[in-house]
Amino acid sequence: GFNRTEVRPAALFDRDGTLWSLGAGRELRLRYGAGALPDAAFDAGMGEGDVVASPPLSGDDPEYILEDLEGNVWIATQHGLDRFREQRVHRSPLSGAGYYFTLARDADGVVWAADRSNGSLWRIAPGRAPQVERGRHATMVANDHRGALMLAGTHGIEVRYRGVVERIPFPSGPDGKPAALRLGGMGHDGKVLWIFSVPTGLMGLVDGKWLPRSAFPLPPRISVSTAGARPGQQWLGLGDGKLVFYDNGVRQAYEASAVGMASR
Repeated sequence: GFNRTEVRPAALFDRDGTLWSLGAGRELRLRYGAGALPDAAFDAGMGEGDVVASPPLSGDDPEYILEDLEGNVWIATQHGLDRFREQRVHRSPLSGAGYYFTLARDADGVVWAADRSNGSLWRIAPGRAPQVERGRHATMVANDHRGALMLAGTHGIEVRYRGVVERIPFPSGPDGKPAALRLGGMGHDGKVLWIFSVPTGLMGLVDGKWLPRSAFPLPPRISVSTAGARPGQQWLGLGDGKLVFYDNGVRQAYEASAVGMASR
């Protein structure tokens, strides 16, 4: 609603101090930080640092502009109302290519990001700038079925849950020691901890032992997966477009056409 709002012709200062001004035709100009300028008269016309909104307004000769209680800015044109709201998706403040990052949140609401390209581990606390964890190396982060934080390092996985830290070594290499692996996937369905790497393929941890893919009745060509609602359940997307519901070793397949109809 527009209670306690004020409609203004031609221009408006919003709650962030940005000056919105209506130009000729369908032009909308923004001057960021204008509300923080010293108390003095200034030219409201187009100036250095002003931004012309793109796309332009929906109608010619806009006359009225207002900001509602939620911070939306509304402009009346000949064709109706245009609404402008704060962008909900922001560019990541982390350095490096975003393609290599995995993200997970711990029980305290802190988001952790692992850069697979160089092993950097970032801590993103609410209201604070991201900070890299010095001396820590993690190529992947994820949450298990409880919401615990899982950090994949060079030789194993660290699981953090309610102040308790558990360390799980990777499968043994030829020398009998935990192998040095760079994971391409990691997840927990409530019964099995799953990992994927190029040297090992898909493996599952059951009762403290790493078992190969052949030990599980899994379908071929798994492309993506996510845990189901109950322990031991998974939804598996296959390379041929099929969707498989895997429930503690029992499989139920759905054809691509059925999946497409269900999503409409």
